[in-house]
Amino acid sequence: MRQVFLRRLDGLTDVLHGIAMRKHRDVDDHAALLWGVAVALRPEVIVEIGVRKGNSTTVLAHAARTVGGRLFSVDIHECPLAERRVAQLGLEAEFSWEGRDAAGRFADGAIDLLFLDGDHSHAGVEADLAAWGPKIRRGGMVIAHDAERPGVAEPLRQSGWPAVFLAPGRPGLALLQRPETDRLHAGAGADRIPDPERKEP
Repeated sequence: MRQVFLRRLDGLTDVLHGIAMRKHRDVDDHAALLWGVAVALRPEVIVEIGVRKGNSTTVLAHAARTVGGRLFSVDIHECPLAERRVAQLGLEAEFSWEGRDAAGRFADGAIDLLFLDGDHSHAGVEADLAAWGPKIRRGGMVIAHDAERPGVAEPLRQSGWPAVFLAPGRPGLALLQRPETDRLHAGAGADRIPDPERKEP
């Protein structure tokens, strides 16, 4: 059992080291947590929204390999550095530069885990949830990065999806679950996603 576990960790140190060595860090503050949550959920299909330099891409690609899943990484611009990093680490990801149009490649309910780290405006997050939400299976999960930002937090709260704020502070991570039915009233998860405009007592 121990050897199986260690084999699953093979290459993770290289992934985390590659992130830590880069300047202008971002998601690396929660890289290990992101990997752990992704592995614990054991998704068959992971979709990443927002690629940039490939920090989250390498973490999710390793998680996908660990559980025998597949990673699809989506952005609106080509990200050659991310592609090179994934290849250099011996990992796999399928890239698309179609933005939200890439959602049309997936059947409804096909995605187990969505990592949301694209357009951080209120309208952008709403549009991402509208485009990708139906593609997530019922009971499937969303990990939202920078969840403390007003443009991100408010649409997450308005979605009504049950949520847990995993990593408070900047940048934050929120974990949301697509309800088993559509009867959940809007705002049901609002108590779990902090309101950025509300001052603590």
